[in-house]
Amino acid sequence: MSAVSNRRLGWLIERFTVGTLVGGLGAGMFIPFSLLYFTQARSIPLPVVSVGLAVGAGVTLACAYPLGVAVDRLGAKRVLVLANMGRAVIFGLFAFVPHAPTILVLLILNCLLERGSWVALYTVIGRSPSLFGASGALRFARLSWLRNVGLGVGALVAAVLASDLSLMVVAVWANAVSYIIAGLCFMASGAGAGAQTSSESRKPGEAAPVRLAFGRVFWLVVVVKLFLVIIAGVFGSFLPVVADTYFSAAWLAGIGFSVNTWMIIFLQPWIIKRAQKFSPAGCLILGASIYVASGAVFVGAAVLPDVARPWMFLAGVVVFTIGEILVAPSSDQLADSALPSEVKGRGQSIYQSAWGVGGVFAPVLGGFVVIASSVGFGALLLFLALLGLGCGLIVVRALRRARVVSPM
Repeated sequence: MSAVSNRRLGWLIERFTVGTLVGGLGAGMFIPFSLLYFTQARSIPLPVVSVGLAVGAGVTLACAYPLGVAVDRLGAKRVLVLANMGRAVIFGLFAFVPHAPTILVLLILNCLLERGSWVALYTVIGRSPSLFGASGALRFARLSWLRNVGLGVGALVAAVLASDLSLMVVAVWANAVSYIIAGLCFMASGAGAGAQTSSESRKPGEAAPVRLAFGRVFWLVVVVKLFLVIIAGVFGSFLPVVADTYFSAAWLAGIGFSVNTWMIIFLQPWIIKRAQKFSPAGCLILGASIYVASGAVFVGAAVLPDVARPWMFLAGVVVFTIGEILVAPSSDQLADSALPSEVKGRGQSIYQSAWGVGGVFAPVLGGFVVIASSVGFGALLLFLALLGLGCGLIVVRALRRARVVSPM
């Protein structure tokens, strides 16, 4: 690669990295205390905010495929920039609009633009083989890492601002500014401007790989993603409930979430980089197997003597986090590699919808199972992980049959 090409690639990586990090920073300052801001600082009734979020989630699911079509037809980078700029305007309006009906509409629009930005972002990453200075699943791992760093730092700042309700508007304006900066960085990066076809990426004389657009492999990966989202939802939503109800130590959940966040921030790039010797499907199977092990550890934490239970509980968090580090970028890479460049937006819109669908099932399953028994939390994680592992093994078999080439 020439010196000019190296400089251009470095410039692209730098702008895109800054945009992703700043966007996460703004979101981290607002998301943890968003309900508190609307209900306390803006005096918007909680039911209005709840309805806005619920309707927004429903509209987002209904409009997922049209959003994917827009990404493919208008260009992923253009949609990504427009979505960030649109969200900047919405958060600017959040700062001074006093009327509940207007807030309701803005919440719905924000949900829609948020989903559009994620579909466009993953499409850009899929079309930019060396984004973040990495390839394969490592690109998606670094996206997650940058996002988590931004969320973590932003949440710390928000915790300070939340001590005074009059200061929480600062977090809203900071979020608006972060989306402007992110949009400008994405615009300047040039990432995803062109789509590399499979014929362009093959070496001379190399056989054409079988690429399955909305075929069996893709849909299997979507099902696996759905299980992963439900598992993450059960873990994130019910960890405090389990710690308080069955361990009488709510502080365990706080430590658990801290361990989970900082393990991802500090260990995810290192673990994924060393896991590149495996295929994305291999990493997915390994991560799902570790999820199964974490469920077993949580079951053990529920039946051990009291003195050992907190330590076993935290061990379950550690094991779960290692599995999470492996499965998230691996499933993202598998979904991306199963889609030709020209339909990545449509495919990503379906794949990302797993978050919305899984967000419905996780509270329902957890609400009935976790409260029923002290072992319910671990048993549910174990059961869901086994289902995800089974689907992952079917993905491996389908990939072998189709001879899909998807390098790490």
